[in-house]
Amino acid sequence: MPVSPHRRVLQSTSLTGSIPDLTGLTALQWLYLFSNQLTGTIPSSLGNLNALTQLNIQNNQLTGSIPAGIFSLPNLSYLFVSSYHRIICSLLTTTH
Repeated sequence: MPVSPHRRVLQSTSLTGSIPDLTGLTALQWLYLFSNQLTGTIPSSLGNLNALTQLNIQNNQLTGSIPAGIFSLPNLSYLFVSSYHRIICSLLTTTH
């Protein structure tokens, strides 16, 4: 199967440091960064990836809260954020 330019699967690759700014990857549909050693906060720029359908960043050492923009991504179907060091997740509600 060829590698899709719209999918990034970097699971269990011992990545360290923070999640980089991925703003330029506007066609990105899948981002799997789970089971690494990523630290720091989840960048708010992930909330600008409107084509994103799946985001899996669980099993890292991230801290802080999940940026509100992630919950507003129009195509996001799967969000995996469990097993964090100290992640604060709040449910967002909208009024129509």
